[in-house]
Amino acid sequence: MMSTFGYDCLYYHKTIMFPASILISFCRRPELVEQSNDVDMLCYGQMITFKELKINNVSISHLFYWNAAMEIIDLYEKYLIFPNLVNENEFYCNCSLLSRFGKFCQYDINEDFDRGRSLNSLLSSFDLTLLKNIVENRYFTCYIGIQCHTNLFCLDWRQICNGVVDCDFGEDEPVELCLQMELNSCDPETEFRCETGLCVPRVKTLSALVVLCPDQSDADIGVRMWLGHLSSRTCLFYPSYECDELNRGWKQFSCNNGQFIPYSYLTSKIPIIFQRCINSYHLMYLQRLFFVPNKNPCWISMICLADFDYLYPDVKCFNEIILNNIEQYCPNEYYFPLNSVVYSYVYFLYDKLNRTNWLDYTGPNYICYKKEYCPNLIWNFSAIIKNNLTCFSIDQKIFSWKNFYEYVIYLFSPCYWNSSLLTNMNDKMLYKCDLSNTFISIYRVKDKKQDCFFNDDENPNIDLCLLNTNDQLKCLTNENECTREIFINDNQNDCLDESDEYFEYDEFQWQNEFMRLSTSKKKDFTAIYRFQELCDGIVNYHLFSKESNETDEADCEYWPLSCNSYYTKCDSIWNCENGHDEIACDDPYILAPKIHKKFSCKSNEHYCIKLINNNNDINITCINLNQSGDGIIDCIGGTDEQLTNICVEKYPTDRKRRFYCMNSSLCIRPDQVCDTIIDCPFEDDERVCPWLFKSNLSQFYCNNSLTHFDTRCGLQEPGDNDCQMNEHIWFCDLSTVRFVHADETSMSFERYPPKCQIIESNSIKNLDSKQLLKSSKRSSPFKMTISSIVSLCNYGYPVRSSVLNNSFFCFCPPSYYGDYCQYQSERLTVKLLVQPRYYMNPLTVFRLFIYLLDENNRIQSHDEFIYNHKGYNIIASRMIYLMYERYVNLSLKQRTKSKFVRLDSYIIKPNNIQYISSWLFNVSFPFLPVNRLVINIFLLSESFRIVYCKKRCGLHGKCMHYVNAKHIEYCWCNQGWFGEMCHLKSSSNLCHSTSCAPHSQCIILDDEKKQIKCICPLGKSGDQCYITHNACFNIQCGNDQTCLPFDQRDLEYACICRNDSNKNACGTRENTWNVSIDTNLTDLSTIPAIFITLGEIFKYQFSESSRKLYKDIVLPTTLEIEGIGSYGFVQMFHNLSKSFYYAIAIRSGVDYKSINTSVISRNLCSNVSELFNETVLYEYSYLKRLKLYHLPCQLNHNLRCFFDQYRMCICTKDHNSHCFRFYYVYDQCNYCQNNGLCLRQSQKNDPWIYTCLCPKCTYGEFCQFSSSNYFITLEILLGAEMKGESVSFYEQSTIIHITLAILLIILFFNLIFNTISLMIFSNQKIREIGCDLYLLYLTILSEIGLIFLFLRYLYMIIIQIYLIENLLFVEISCKILEYFIRLVPSLFDWLTVCISIERLYIMRKGIQFTRLSALKTLKISRWVILIVFLMNILTTLHRPFYLMLFHQMTEDDEFQGHPWCIFQFNSTFWNTYEKIINICHLTIPFILNIFSVILFLIYKTKLEFISSSRKKRDPIFYIIKEQLFKYISVLISTIIIIILEIPRLIFTFTFVCIDYSWQRYLYLTGYFISFLPLTSILFIYIIPSPKYKKQLKIILNKILCLCLFKKESRN
Repeated sequence: MMSTFGYDCLYYHKTIMFPASILISFCRRPELVEQSNDVDMLCYGQMITFKELKINNVSISHLFYWNAAMEIIDLYEKYLIFPNLVNENEFYCNCSLLSRFGKFCQYDINEDFDRGRSLNSLLSSFDLTLLKNIVENRYFTCYIGIQCHTNLFCLDWRQICNGVVDCDFGEDEPVELCLQMELNSCDPETEFRCETGLCVPRVKTLSALVVLCPDQSDADIGVRMWLGHLSSRTCLFYPSYECDELNRGWKQFSCNNGQFIPYSYLTSKIPIIFQRCINSYHLMYLQRLFFVPNKNPCWISMICLADFDYLYPDVKCFNEIILNNIEQYCPNEYYFPLNSVVYSYVYFLYDKLNRTNWLDYTGPNYICYKKEYCPNLIWNFSAIIKNNLTCFSIDQKIFSWKNFYEYVIYLFSPCYWNSSLLTNMNDKMLYKCDLSNTFISIYRVKDKKQDCFFNDDENPNIDLCLLNTNDQLKCLTNENECTREIFINDNQNDCLDESDEYFEYDEFQWQNEFMRLSTSKKKDFTAIYRFQELCDGIVNYHLFSKESNETDEADCEYWPLSCNSYYTKCDSIWNCENGHDEIACDDPYILAPKIHKKFSCKSNEHYCIKLINNNNDINITCINLNQSGDGIIDCIGGTDEQLTNICVEKYPTDRKRRFYCMNSSLCIRPDQVCDTIIDCPFEDDERVCPWLFKSNLSQFYCNNSLTHFDTRCGLQEPGDNDCQMNEHIWFCDLSTVRFVHADETSMSFERYPPKCQIIESNSIKNLDSKQLLKSSKRSSPFKMTISSIVSLCNYGYPVRSSVLNNSFFCFCPPSYYGDYCQYQSERLTVKLLVQPRYYMNPLTVFRLFIYLLDENNRIQSHDEFIYNHKGYNIIASRMIYLMYERYVNLSLKQRTKSKFVRLDSYIIKPNNIQYISSWLFNVSFPFLPVNRLVINIFLLSESFRIVYCKKRCGLHGKCMHYVNAKHIEYCWCNQGWFGEMCHLKSSSNLCHSTSCAPHSQCIILDDEKKQIKCICPLGKSGDQCYITHNACFNIQCGNDQTCLPFDQRDLEYACICRNDSNKNACGTRENTWNVSIDTNLTDLSTIPAIFITLGEIFKYQFSESSRKLYKDIVLPTTLEIEGIGSYGFVQMFHNLSKSFYYAIAIRSGVDYKSINTSVISRNLCSNVSELFNETVLYEYSYLKRLKLYHLPCQLNHNLRCFFDQYRMCICTKDHNSHCFRFYYVYDQCNYCQNNGLCLRQSQKNDPWIYTCLCPKCTYGEFCQFSSSNYFITLEILLGAEMKGESVSFYEQSTIIHITLAILLIILFFNLIFNTISLMIFSNQKIREIGCDLYLLYLTILSEIGLIFLFLRYLYMIIIQIYLIENLLFVEISCKILEYFIRLVPSLFDWLTVCISIERLYIMRKGIQFTRLSALKTLKISRWVILIVFLMNILTTLHRPFYLMLFHQMTEDDEFQGHPWCIFQFNSTFWNTYEKIINICHLTIPFILNIFSVILFLIYKTKLEFISSSRKKRDPIFYIIKEQLFKYISVLISTIIIIILEIPRLIFTFTFVCIDYSWQRYLYLTGYFISFLPLTSILFIYIIPSPKYKKQLKIILNKILCLCLFKKESRN
């Protein structure tokens, strides 16, 4: 396949040792960019034209099998589809020899290759072949991008801005640029600052093994140790994929292969592996430094004197001869070495006449330099001129040949200072090294590394709390004392109270998270007490302030465990006075048993070392338990009296000061023993290692061995370079640092479920989706040829060409280029973290394009890959190389122009591509030749519909904004158009209809260079996307799974489960738990939410391995969860406030089997509130109560488990309790409204699987709808039926479609009927009384109200289906539409009351109602209408202020984009007020209408009684009925209004809480009925009235005549 730059490439997908993957392209990358692979290239196989291929029915599948070049396959497929567009004489070069490959068959491999072997396996095996070549050939690579005159062989890119000037003129360390890195600060909330100054995102959901910083400084101590172990043992031996991007070279010596060693190791003569350059670069440097053409006696003597004879095996050193040769053969003044040192202008000068004792000080007398190279040297030295060099005397107390390199750098670093450094001297982000006058970042202060030459940056008197860094953690019992987060649990006490070592790193995170969630501002240690360490005889002082009256060792009368319990046995601490709890331990990580074994101690003995022969020798022996703990010290260091010697009493909080200095009151740390420094008054700390004490060695070595340890008692793997008698760990067990067992297998629990319910995993045949992930199986002929030529390609892949003069070509990874891959490339490595922003269809596939842009938005390089959150991990970590333009001899100051990275996302389907969104990122420190950008993006599944955009994109583009930079707008151009405003069209028509295959998209990358990019749909590949290679062909996926074809270069295909529901629809999996739940546990038929949690009790807390949430489970049921663990719990939520815990598994050890288990009442875990009395619960402190937690199991033998707010406890077989921290926080899910409880399955793995348990009378997925205010909105009635997230209207539920149909019918008839009504009431002659005016306003309100109702429905549909970017527009629309849709019906109701009252008044007046009275009512009606409007508006004026958009939040705390328009009252007063107002506006008009009818009938009946003699003849009800029918034309309007209002009134008060869907549908019917009066004014008020009916006939006649006239005029 051809690369972006037109070179032949082999693609290699590799999962690197850090949890990330990378697609590496091995390409021919010649030194000169203009070189091409295809110059004068002929076919060295059989040339077959496309026409001949077609005649012989050759398909692209054949070409795939024959390993044809991808561009040939792509072009041939285009020829098959569009034969007129491709020259039929284009040819495929068929390699006649199977050992050849390449576009022109120009490359060769071994003839005995295995065709079925994949390229990945070949290149992996190639990794192994380089081990021998790396060690034996001593090769290295160089960076030549800047002009640098150096004494080194060449420059390594990691030496740029690494704090050490390596170039004579400081080209590698321009102060003004490198200071940017030291001064850079990051957002403490969202970013982590690497030691290099790079900011990387803080991603809580990432695995702890995912390291983002190139220097690995973001890893915790455990991961750093693991990575350091891998990088030293593995990474440096293998090709550079793992090492290339590592940059841990701050102020260290570069080995030019990714490895760095401290300067102190540069001259180390003892060949300790990993403390020297694996490629021996340090030795080559030293040999070059001391090189002379002829090895004369003076030179040999100086080599011996400086102790560098190990560089030259033929040099033999004898002290007597050395001094004689110097006196005899060396001149009075001479330079040694003859060459310059470190810099080309620095020399070491020896003066024999000013020397007294050569053996006491072996260094030079003077350091000389060329003044013109360093005019700014500020040291106040007395300078002399010798041989045109400026010289000054050397400080013999500081200089030694061991530190010569670092000493020269320290002296001459001021040469490169300039005004930029002086300007920033007072910057708060810089720390000044007082003794060496240099500056470092404050983040390097107290980082346990020597950054200042005299190490004053590690001065213990520096107050870290005063520095403005964001990586500090305050010590527990003293908030004025700080340490750095990375030093938690690093086996060194940084806090005086040792609290930084008390916790595991994850424990500290657990504690910090708890404190963050706690409502109390005061620290609460109740969550972090260790149940296992209560009442064990050792006080944890660091948990209790000096003012505290209680400790973990007080109030222990009810604690039943002895000093030798399963908690204290073999924990590396003596809990019993004679230490019998630490006897017979076999854990390889516990130190004492290892020493016992070497000393041949019995099972009732401890090891013991005694001084003999006047303390000049030692006796290695053992001591009986009877002599231990008796108060008499028999062994050196007090190893037999660990609990009774003075150390415990004198240093209670310093657990490491436990080595007792004999005959004194002094105690020291065990690592101070045998460190060649005397600390004890009688020297017993050093005499105990007589081989060191007698030899005057300066560091620890094993006895009878040269094995060296930097420090004794350090962390190491068991068995790694152990001393013969384990003397490197003698006395190290004295430190009372507890060893915590990873599990609690020593405890005995009643096993559940029984073994018979465990299913062997090998009986399970079906595979899950992760197991069905496949890497490419495409046949490849490439097989590694091991030959001497391998070393010529450095880390490249060598390929021979027999047809080109038997030449060899090197296929280089992106990190290198050149004919031999000898040069380091300039590049940007993008570490891309990708995850969906919200829940998406599992079958959604993205194609992501990533571009490197220069300051002019020109594309320098690009790459692409496919992502599916089910096919890959939820958070995919992907490494991508973006290559810089290649420069030579260009200074860093000329490289400061801005660089950007743009990422475009597309959703791809087999026949469709949809552009979604883009991100834009600035590249920090663009001057660096090798840089890193860490991007954390959350993918969207739909594009925003931008309402308002300032940028004008014309007719050929649309305005968009970047997802991560909404203030930056850009134009997304239609196909074939480009430019900032999409105003340019390619002059050569680059993107025509066949430039890319059908269903693809064409993008113009560079019109001048005629570069385009085809975006391929799913299942397509190739430069023009014509290749259809169905990787899913003949692939049988599991149940309910779909095969998706991915990138041919990468993961070829994956089987994706289509069902994300609670039940496992994709077949049975290994390690599956089947959890049965019966109906006898509860009266509920449906459980709203159930959590199943699996895991291990790891150290002090429950370590969760799997957790799954199930929603709305109908009992009985069997739930499935995949996972492993010895313990399992089920939490069943019956409602918002009531939940129950059940144990479903209690086992010892993890057996990887499937389990059938049941939730039974026997395993119900009680709450402590049910077990203890009120005195214990409310009057005891938590710590005191915790010490009583054995009692429930002792008193109730049927109890299986119980819990409190922090811990879960399990009863053991001996009826004691084992308690551990248990995580009760429901994954920090806060999506629910109206006080709903949010439950989420897992923030890390399944962040979108959650549910909301809603309070009564609240509804919706997020409890966002509430009917408790006696008013129903469309959202409440239809919200649950909406399918948002880009689901089209046609795919919505039936009720949504029916609603639209009803609304359209209502709106249609409304426009007809109300228009006619408006025509009637707009006639002034009709408006004679107040009722006429009321009806006019009713008609207008009806027209407006129904239009608003329809718009409100459209608003809900549009917002839920489409993304609207302008949230202000959305919010204003919400407030206006919802306010008026509630205001208009209320006004309508009140105006109907006004009509009824006025009619009652007219009836009351009777014949006295004159024309004057009519005019009076007309006048009054105007005021009444005004009052009605004001009353309704003023009483509801608060509503717009409480109408707001409810957004579903995404994983990056952004809005998903489909808000709901809801009321949210934050005040109880306004909530109550809203209820009252709704009831008033709903019931008062209804009541007044009823009273108006009743009063009318009563009055007419009364008149009938007075005016006739029927009083005695007819019953009263008969008369009322008669009056009703008599005046029906007057009353019919009010009666109809009343009848139509009854359903809404009934539903409002009876269905306050909608519990079932049928209630919602019934309410929706009543809701629409309540709007019928707005469409029926014609029938309610006009037709029943003779007056209005007459006018209606006139208008209808006019309309009919008008229609007839138009018809005749047409004829």
